[in-house]
Amino acid sequence: MTETKVLSKMADDQSPFSNPFSMGVLGLAVASFALAPVLLVWAGDGTAAFIPWAIMFGGFAQLLGGMIDFRNKSILGATALSMYGLLWIALGIEYILHGIGWPASSIIGGSVDVMLLLMSLGFTYGFASTNRVTFWILVEIDFAFLGLALVKLGAFTPGMTGTVKTMLGILVYALGLTSVYAATAFLLNTHYNKQVLPMGKALISR
Repeated sequence: MTETKVLSKMADDQSPFSNPFSMGVLGLAVASFALAPVLLVWAGDGTAAFIPWAIMFGGFAQLLGGMIDFRNKSILGATALSMYGLLWIALGIEYILHGIGWPASSIIGGSVDVMLLLMSLGFTYGFASTNRVTFWILVEIDFAFLGLALVKLGAFTPGMTGTVKTMLGILVYALGLTSVYAATAFLLNTHYNKQVLPMGKALISR
């Protein structure tokens, strides 16, 4: 069984909905490319421009994909897409609140990132049974959560914090590129019912 068919088999064959993998992952890609300039401090005074992309693409696109996956009885994809979608919506709301003067709490943010890292590690193990490209997306997300948690919890000196944020910005750009490839590969492989772009075999057999 090819890696594309493994993902497709995670959905109910009788479902009226297609597998939403490409839509959800493309949403992640767009949101990642919007967030990376913020982390790299390239956005300047235009940081707020990140918010609609985070909420609409990172949030609602993945959340909708998660709802479809629930209908398709794909518990892993449904839970992952839904949780990541809600995360991006929460991130967008946090930026809105910060913009209108509400104080942010680094401790709360860091604690949540630690929990998200633990959650994401479980997803990483689960998606290791699908294909290597999707597994790598989860690995990149894991490292992003780890870096964000350490920054917010004050694990680095002020000088090191800037360097770590730069590394996180580069990582998020890489996440966006990997997501674009994964979404395109799954879309074309499914459309043509053959391997157009490789996604790699599963690391763990189901």
